[in-house]
Amino acid sequence: MEADDLAERILLDLRNTFKKDPLIDEFDILPVHESVRNTCPVIHIEHKVALEDWCIKHVYVYAYNKFFAWKKKPCKFESDKLLIWTCAILLINPEIETVWNARKELVCQNILTPEDDLRFSEIVLSRKPKSSQVFAHRKWILLELIKNKPSTCTLQQIIEHEFLLCTRVANLYPNNYYAWCHRSWIIQEVLHVCLKTVSEELVRME
Repeated sequence: MEADDLAERILLDLRNTFKKDPLIDEFDILPVHESVRNTCPVIHIEHKVALEDWCIKHVYVYAYNKFFAWKKKPCKFESDKLLIWTCAILLINPEIETVWNARKELVCQNILTPEDDLRFSEIVLSRKPKSSQVFAHRKWILLELIKNKPSTCTLQQIIEHEFLLCTRVANLYPNNYYAWCHRSWIIQEVLHVCLKTVSEELVRME
C-alpha cells in the first residue's frame, strides 16, 4: 500500500505539471537512483519534464496495473485517472498498442481533443523517436482531424508541423525509418487532401 500511495502522489504531481504547463515539449528519465527525502521526483524546467529513475518502476507498475484492471472490468470513474494512467505508461513505454487505443476512445468520446493527443504523442517522441506505435497513433489522429474538413490554412499548418517533427526526430536518429515513412505518408495522404481542398476552393471562386 505504501508503494501505491507513493505512485499515486507522483502521478498527481505529474498530472498537475502537465496541467500547469500546456507548452511542455520534452520528457526524459533522469539517472537519479535514490530518493531524496521529501523531494518530488517530477522535475519541470522550461517546458521540459522528467522523472527521476528511482520512481519509474513504482509509477509504471502502478499505472499499468490500474489501467489493465480497468480494461478487464470497465467502470465509470474520473476520466482524468485514465488519462494520467495512459500518460505515465506511454511516457515510459510507448509500445503498448492497447494503451494508445484507450486514448483513441477518449478522443472519440470528446474527452480528449485530437490536438492535445497530438501534442502528447510528440512529447513521447522526444524520448522515443523511433517508436512505431507513436507514429501509427499520429496517423490516426491526423486522419480524424482531416475528417472534419479543416481549412487549407489549417492543413498547411499540419503539413509544415509534421515535416518539422520528422526532421527533428530524424536528426536524433539519422536512420529513423519510421520518421521518414511518416513524412512520406504525410505527402501521400495529407498533402493530397490539401491540394484537393485548394482545387475545390478555386472552382468555387470561378
